[in-house]
Amino acid sequence: LMGLLNIVFFFKKRNFKVKLLISSKKFDTAAKKSDVCILFYGWREKYKFGLHYVTVRYDNGRFWGYNTYSNSTKPDNLGNSLQKFLKEKRYFRALLITIKDNKH
Repeated sequence: LMGLLNIVFFFKKRNFKVKLLISSKKFDTAAKKSDVCILFYGWREKYKFGLHYVTVRYDNGRFWGYNTYSNSTKPDNLGNSLQKFLKEKRYFRALLITIKDNKH
C-alpha cells in the first residue's frame, strides 16, 4: 500500500490531479475523465498468484493497456470497460490511480 501512496504523492507534488479508487464500479467513469491511469490487480493461475500493474488510457471508446501481458509489444485493447475486463480475466483486489494534468 505504501508504494501506491508514494505514486499518488509523486504526481500530486508535481501538481497533477490524482485519485486512488478501490471500487471497480467507479473505474470506468473515473478513467474516462483522466489523462492516464495505473491499474493494479491480483491474478491467480492454478497454484501461482501475483500482483500486476498496467498503465491505462481511454481513447476512441476503448481502454488501452500498456504492460498488460509479458509478451505485449504495443498497446493492448482492454475493451470498453475496465470493470468488465477485470471480471472476465478473474483478476481481483483491483485499485485504480487516475492522473489528470491540471493544465487542461
